[in-house]
Amino acid sequence: MPFVAFPHQFNDLIRLRQILQTIDALLKDGAMIDDESLGYTLFLKGLIKQRKPSELSLSKQLDIIKQKPKSDQSPLTIARDVRRLFLLSGLIEKVSEGKFRITDCGSKISNTPSGSKITIEEKKAWLEGLQNLALQQEGMSTSFRPLKVMLEMLSDRPIETRLLTFAFTVTDESDKEIKRVAAIVDRISSGKTQFLAELDSAGITESNARNSVKILPAFAEHLGLINRSGGIASLTPYGRTLLDRQTRQLKPARLPLPTATIRREPFFRIIASDEELRRKWKPEDTETGEVDYDPQDEVERLNRLRERVDEHQDTLVKLRDIYHGKGWRIGIGNFDLLTEKDDTALLYEVKTLKEGDVTDERLRIIDGIGKLMFYEAFDAPLLLNNKTAKVQKVLVFNRKPISQDHINFLTKIGIWVIWFNEKNEIEGETTAKDRLQTLLV
Repeated sequence: MPFVAFPHQFNDLIRLRQILQTIDALLKDGAMIDDESLGYTLFLKGLIKQRKPSELSLSKQLDIIKQKPKSDQSPLTIARDVRRLFLLSGLIEKVSEGKFRITDCGSKISNTPSGSKITIEEKKAWLEGLQNLALQQEGMSTSFRPLKVMLEMLSDRPIETRLLTFAFTVTDESDKEIKRVAAIVDRISSGKTQFLAELDSAGITESNARNSVKILPAFAEHLGLINRSGGIASLTPYGRTLLDRQTRQLKPARLPLPTATIRREPFFRIIASDEELRRKWKPEDTETGEVDYDPQDEVERLNRLRERVDEHQDTLVKLRDIYHGKGWRIGIGNFDLLTEKDDTALLYEVKTLKEGDVTDERLRIIDGIGKLMFYEAFDAPLLLNNKTAKVQKVLVFNRKPISQDHINFLTKIGIWVIWFNEKNEIEGETTAKDRLQTLLV
């Protein structure tokens, strides 16, 4: 059975950030990041140390280390391992022989202040890198993503963390390989065979087995994908979401805006444990499936909410302004705006869209349709002077929706779609825009 060794030096994300920043500084100075240049620099900076404490200065300690054969110099081994980790994760890339550069993904980490706590942007960068990290067995043309394989192994039930070492024995991500590894886990978990016996059968040394689960499971835990306690690893709801996405291959479409995301089919989450059934689910867990890295960060959440509220109010002001001096009866209430003139009434719901984010657009439209339908049925009839007035539902956005399918759908079910352009002028689906402008003449 083949086995691919994984870099196993550090699982501390802050230290890895500082090492990446050191690499960035070396590259900007035109220096190399070969084993000696990187390893010795990291040692002199105190980012890597000898196992036995020493009262000597770092430079004198390094002089002693340099007298050893290179194969016994730990700074060189560590430099080789962390460089490989960053290459595999896509945080750095090779430009030419001996030449490297920090990638855009890596810059999100290296540009973070050295001593700060892990930021959301960093976690997103690590998640992006680890999702795409692929390994290849020697002599094989296929590759596999070890993080996905680990999540697959945990998808049915919690297992011992040490058993995740078998994630590095697959040749690809096929169902056949996943089932083969799952069978090994079942044999060990049921007591039919012993862990060491399975290692021996696979040709894996105990040290390789230990090293294989030092880094990636720790990263997955830092990113909220798995939990570990008492030597047992389990999949979190966020981890299951990520696995579902990877399995269904719901990849973002490349839209013009760099932050744009899109899902081409409805999201569906499998709930597979009592713990998940008892969990207090949030809308973003079920609809968007986003990995909420820092739910405790109320400051950032409140800032985002405040920005959306302000933009909603700005759009509502623009909407009310178009009625100025036109002789309409205008009211606000549970709904955003209800206007009435003669036998015509317009019921408005205002929704703010995140720029370039189709997933957010989907959520806003679902919410808007529900409110318009409810207000039309229960609120508008009680508030209109003319009880026989025909109510036209209108969904107003702060910017043009990205998806033409969304606009077509709303039009098909009888909801007018309106938005404001950069000049604060009314735009919208052609028929809706024309009919509204005719009413406002």
